[in-house]
Amino acid sequence: MHFTATVLLAFGMSMDAFAASIGKGATLHKPKFSEALRTGFIFGALKR
Repeated sequence: MHFTATVLLAFGMSMDAFAASIGKGATLHKPKFSEALRTGFIFGALKR
């Protein structure tokens, strides 16, 4: 895979994770730190 394709793929995946986290955060009123951490781990594991 070319370097440019790798960079574009990484950028696209990071934007996808950002959009998903914004959507999840919009549904929560005041999340606890543990819930935010758990959500981050789940997003990270799924994107791997």
